[in-house]
Amino acid sequence: MEPDRASPRSSPGLDLPLVSVVVPVYNQGEYVRSAVESVLAQAYSPLELIVVDDGSTDDTAQVLRDFEGRAQLIRQENRGAAAALNRGIRATRGSLVCWLSADDEFLPGKLEAQVAAFLDSPDVGMVHTGYVDVDGSGTVLRTDYLPAVVDADPFVNVFWRNSTNGSTVMLRRAVFDELGGFDQSLRADVDADMWMRIAMRWRIATVPGVYVRYRVHGNSISANVPLMIASMTAVRLRHLDELRRRVSQRPDAAALLARMSIAFAAQRMDELAAIVLADSRRRGRATREQSRAALALRGNRLRRNAVLRALFQPAWRRVRSLGPRE
Repeated sequence: MEPDRASPRSSPGLDLPLVSVVVPVYNQGEYVRSAVESVLAQAYSPLELIVVDDGSTDDTAQVLRDFEGRAQLIRQENRGAAAALNRGIRATRGSLVCWLSADDEFLPGKLEAQVAAFLDSPDVGMVHTGYVDVDGSGTVLRTDYLPAVVDADPFVNVFWRNSTNGSTVMLRRAVFDELGGFDQSLRADVDADMWMRIAMRWRIATVPGVYVRYRVHGNSISANVPLMIASMTAVRLRHLDELRRRVSQRPDAAALLARMSIAFAAQRMDELAAIVLADSRRRGRATREQSRAALALRGNRLRRNAVLRALFQPAWRRVRSLGPRE
């Protein structure tokens, strides 16, 4: 469902920015055609498309030959998703950049809606949207019209629960350049690391509506649970000092950190959960949240999930636009 907003193309005499879309792909020959076609089907103009084949060994290269002349095709040895994204984005010419996983699809109106948000708010560095989860055959599993928000501070929100789907994001190219791109040392969760770095310095805006089809299947990197747990933990440990700084003067700091600890324990990120719980306890007397966090850390997975549901449902809040809190 698209929001009721005017297209930037409807404004007479408006000089629209070039939007660059990067599609990194590794062994997604089954889906990459649909991904590329969904970009080329966007009504927005001016648009450039760059596809980075990260050393695929399946039929991806053969599929991509059909798009020669309509997309810039780059092939490199396999170096991982972050390296492929960085390579593609550095080859772009647009002042606005976005990317699409090779097994996902853009839905109509995505680029126009996000460009309009940037034109409306010159201080915004990143715009994201809602999306729909589908399975390998395209059956709808769940729809998120807005990314879930658990805290009004965008940095804290991502640290706690990253609900931003990378394929929904558009950035100013200047933001990417200033931050130096995605961290290629990370094997997974590179997007959360990027969102937190952006949230420290720029405002983040949300365009309500479903503009991406996100495919959930067994071959995606998110299906590698041990890798995801290790990567999510490592990313948050590197940003722990910034979290502490941001919550240091908040009256709800002890309870907030304890609730975070429960969420991390439920996701089996036990090292991070224990550190955050210890921070919570240093900030005051024992609270019910701290007791529940300790129980979640000691309990088995079923008990952890029960504690998480009891504490958070229906606590998720949604907001339209977020910005750095100084």
